[in-house]
Amino acid sequence: MSESLLKYFRLMYDSIRFPIQVVNKGGYVVYVNELFTIQWGYTLSEIKEYNIFQDNELVRKLITDAFEKQEYSTFDNYVDSLLINREFAVPLLRTSIFPINYNDESYVVLLHEDQTEQVLAEEEIKKVEVAYSDATKSISDILNKPVGHVGLITNEVGSVGGNHYHKKSTQYSYILAGKHEVLLARSEDPSNVKKIIVSTGDLIIIPSNIIHQFKTIEKAIMIDIVTE
Repeated sequence: MSESLLKYFRLMYDSIRFPIQVVNKGGYVVYVNELFTIQWGYTLSEIKEYNIFQDNELVRKLITDAFEKQEYSTFDNYVDSLLINREFAVPLLRTSIFPINYNDESYVVLLHEDQTEQVLAEEEIKKVEVAYSDATKSISDILNKPVGHVGLITNEVGSVGGNHYHKKSTQYSYILAGKHEVLLARSEDPSNVKKIIVSTGDLIIIPSNIIHQFKTIEKAIMIDIVTE
């Protein structure tokens, strides 16, 4: 990389308070800002052989579209092998992907924004609403996402389950009947516990790397859905 290009990247992105990668047309990372190194734990020299195109097919398509169509896009729950191989919990990221051009050369920028706290604050519990009804029936959509496992769990009062976390998966638990006290904490901060109550008709969304424990306070039936 030329000194002028490096100076340009530093001028544009060193002061931005989000982790940033710049990728060339071959899928190789040519620049990371200081916050990327701090939060992800890699310097540019340590990932010089890493190719994002060989890691995540969906991200590859979005980057290719950014190069070919000069399109801007966002991608929720971004994850790659660099994140998974760290010793730290994988955050919930919203990644902005957009093209830039410098001296007739094209690059794509990935700007990563940690959404974990926002997801925990805003999307823990949702009420499943009726999508269609008539005089004889009603239909409710519990989830419109690809899943890897669906289970039916029946709990008596006093039953305790969970007390673990999923490194990659998001868990969706729909309460068919009854009531649970749920304890939640980030895996890297297990002493900071949040308690919520879920009951009939609630859908609780548990992101990856969130420790979760269910204690049954009214006999309950729950559909447990895990993404992978």
